[in-house]
Amino acid sequence: PRPPLDLRPRSLSVTRIEKLRRDPYGVYAERILRLAPLGPLGVEPGARETGNLLHEIVAEFTLAHPAGPLPDNAPARIHALAREKFRDRFDDPDFRLFLWPRIEAGLARYIEWERERRPEIASIFIEQNGKLEFPLIDGSGFRLSAIADRIEGRVNGDLVAIDFKSGKAPTKKQVAAGFAPQLTLEAAIIEAGGFEAIEADRVADAEYVRLLGGSGSGLKSLGSNNKPFPQLVAEHIEELRTLLDQFRDPQTPYVPRPYPQFIDEYSDYDHLARVKEWLTGDEGGGE
Repeated sequence: PRPPLDLRPRSLSVTRIEKLRRDPYGVYAERILRLAPLGPLGVEPGARETGNLLHEIVAEFTLAHPAGPLPDNAPARIHALAREKFRDRFDDPDFRLFLWPRIEAGLARYIEWERERRPEIASIFIEQNGKLEFPLIDGSGFRLSAIADRIEGRVNGDLVAIDFKSGKAPTKKQVAAGFAPQLTLEAAIIEAGGFEAIEADRVADAEYVRLLGGSGSGLKSLGSNNKPFPQLVAEHIEELRTLLDQFRDPQTPYVPRPYPQFIDEYSDYDHLARVKEWLTGDEGGGE
């Protein structure tokens, strides 16, 4: 589809930019056709609801302990907070037997992670809203927005952006290639002064931290010796401008899954794009 320019979005969040990079058709269906999937009937809360509650738990716990070392009873406090948040789920035996132990283990790892880094932290900002506006090639304007899970001010003056994941985090290769630019673009907004509570400054690094899943807390750093994180930030904001300029060309289509190797989950709009037909190379039948 090649919709008219006046219908194309003039603002997107950093997470939707990731979608635009990986699956432009999904942005077309969601933002231009304004199609939203209906929730299934009679289904128990799933991964999304669990993830939202885990984010709430970590945010509330951090706001209750905004600076300095954690108290000795921190594990008990976050455990009690989690039991309160998930109180409506304990009637489900599958939740009690399978998911709740994973939640407890994930929060225990989070407390260990938090204790390790507290001596290096001067300030913590939680759930901050930011935005960055800039012009595009055709003279139109665009607004990039973000809600930051956590931004740390270190005692050495560095800023570090943190995003908590209840599911799978992107790999360093995906971030470096520009297919997971959430934290690099969030850093660009910080550096431009787009978060009112945070003084504009260079972001030294960023991390994805896993709250639920396998062992380990997640990626320790998104930068590398070959490409430090500030270099990634500068590259990704320029790549974003180029990408958005391309979509200001009326001939640029919203292609479904242009890079199938970087799509590892089902999209709510795959059936509209008839992905199963062309992704498997099936040439039989058809309308």
